Amino acid sequence: MGREMTVVAMPQGRMAAGPAATVSRAEAARSDGRLPTARRPSYLVMGMVVFVAIFALFLMTADRVFSAGYLAPLLGVVWDVDTDAGGQWLQQGLLALVRSIPRAGPELLVVMTSVVVALSVAVFCVTLRKRGWPVLLAVLAGLLVALHPVTLYLASCGQPAVLGAASVGILLISVDRAAALSDAQSLMTLGLAFALLFVAEPNALYVVIPVLMAIPWMLRDMRDGISSAALLLIIVVPSLVVIATLLAGSMVVGVAPETILRHWLAVLHGGLSEGSYDANWLSENGGTFFGPFIELLGLCFGFLPMLFVVLWRLVASPFLQHDRGRIRMGTAILGILLAPAAGAFAVFFWHPETRMNAVGTAMAALCAWTMTVRLRWLERLVWMLTLVLGLMMAWQTTWLWVDPDKLAWRTALLGLQ
Repeated sequence: MGREMTVVAMPQGRMAAGPAATVSRAEAARSDGRLPTARRPSYLVMGMVVFVAIFALFLMTADRVFSAGYLAPLLGVVWDVDTDAGGQWLQQGLLALVRSIPRAGPELLVVMTSVVVALSVAVFCVTLRKRGWPVLLAVLAGLLVALHPVTLYLASCGQPAVLGAASVGILLISVDRAAALSDAQSLMTLGLAFALLFVAEPNALYVVIPVLMAIPWMLRDMRDGISSAALLLIIVVPSLVVIATLLAGSMVVGVAPETILRHWLAVLHGGLSEGSYDANWLSENGGTFFGPFIELLGLCFGFLPMLFVVLWRLVASPFLQHDRGRIRMGTAILGILLAPAAGAFAVFFWHPETRMNAVGTAMAALCAWTMTVRLRWLERLVWMLTLVLGLMMAWQTTWLWVDPDKLAWRTALLGLQ
């Protein structure tokens, strides 16, 4: 009996410590969606390579525009802005920090915005790779996104609106995660994303309105009034704390809270010079919603036709077994309608919103949605082809270049006369 028991026990011990245990651990890692440890360094290398390449592209673009004499006056306006951040406190704080650096000049703003956008594109590429995209296709997708005129303009001109667009992308990813998990951590992350938006984007309120309208439908735990109020409280509290802190800080330095609220539009946001196309557009459409909404929606689909892939997934998601139906539908709706709705709300309340910023917000929302879904190979192909089509439309047509300032940037970059 003793021998039999020993013979039986030995293989069990060996098997527990042998290859079978390794296989089971690998299978467990694949089943819960985590990446094998051996692959993680390769993603890091991929992200670093993409970051360096895109960063160099932005700097070369800025150098070409700067050599043409266009960039220096634009950077000077941002560099000489006063302390009234009016909705872009994060940008104002970073600007004050940069000014304190010895021998720092306005050109450093281009480096900052180029770093932010290049890092965002690198994260985008790595996330696509984790979603099953081939390496070359993921890198090509990131490169084409970087070559889009909206991305190039915001990155190479030192525009603080870059942080606003990035915060919109973070917000949409946080909304999708909260809809998928609905746990305390994801809800708090969503609340922090709202808070980040309020300190980085002058039009934050108009971005928040469509998101708050969609959240009760997307979050599965909002089944009655009490649960809905509790979840909204968790989400909204960080933003309320941030706003209250800013208002209290303004009173400490002798600025009335009404002044902060009234001047929510920052000079850093670009403002709208009298007689510019967007100022005239605001004077003609201010106080209306549907006209600007339809126009901005058409511009977003024209310059970002990848939205048709989002629309396809929105229609087909109930019939896709691997998709999460209701959750993905909500994220897709925000990916399509968030930017036009936010821009239309801003115009409705007579709050200036440029077309370039609206399309930039749509680009951030679209990339965020793409990072949250696993597209089939045919959908990836269509996504890439429509991206190329959008690049052609954005560079060749005049719809995006009606503003004299942006037309001057395009002329300086392309060497046109």
